[in-house]
Amino acid sequence: MNVNMIPDRCSVEVDRRLLPGETDATALAEIEAILRELRTGDPELVVQVEDLGMGKPPAAIDPSDPLATTLQASAEAVTGRQQPFVGFRAGADMGFLMAAGVPTVMLGPGSIDQAHTADESVELADLEQAAAIYADVARRLLGAARMDS
Repeated sequence: MNVNMIPDRCSVEVDRRLLPGETDATALAEIEAILRELRTGDPELVVQVEDLGMGKPPAAIDPSDPLATTLQASAEAVTGRQQPFVGFRAGADMGFLMAAGVPTVMLGPGSIDQAHTADESVELADLEQAAAIYADVARRLLGAARMDS
């Protein structure tokens, strides 16, 4: 196909995840509003909206939560670098745990871009660093729990 050729059709796939505070219904309403607007410009537009069945609720933890501040301090102590909080764009069980009242943070070795691929692997140094962070988090939290007793 040449760059200057106009194809007879175009396909686009969009993966729309939920943010904390959103529901399936609010996200679908947003998508439907956008599609209504697009259809006014192109009445022949054909769109298929599918629920891929992930069913994973969105979640966020307050950065001042003791678990979050402890993880951040441990990560900085082990890596020697300030570690900012960032969003996680893949599916995870954090939402279920948070909905059940279990404070949850996520941290793991390697790159999410390589996860669940045919050649999924993690560098040994990344695994060792993550293990050191986990151990430091446990020491800090268990030490704080002993002092509170």
